Amino acid sequence: PSKAPPSAGCREDARPFVLKQKAVVYPVSLIVSGVKGATKLEFSVSEEGKAVDIEAIEYDHELFARHAKISLASWKFKPAKHQGQYVSCRVVIDFDYKY
Repeated sequence: PSKAPPSAGCREDARPFVLKQKAVVYPVSLIVSGVKGATKLEFSVSEEGKAVDIEAIEYDHELFARHAKISLASWKFKPAKHQGQYVSCRVVIDFDYKY
């Protein structure tokens, strides 16, 4: 699945960005069924660079949302900075499931 970069929803001096990411798995049952779709996740990048409080705010199928959340939980980010200090920042990201 393809993904969009994190949104520009943070207003800090430096926004968070991905350092390490795990590929999102396309649910096999949905491939076999020919189902395509997308998921939009909203989450916070913590001061430690972890994705926390992950919520699926839009999705075409529950399995897309579940797989995207599992993957995102393992990603590592460089956190946002405000006045030289790392801060938590709320972010939205899209995952498109195509094959």
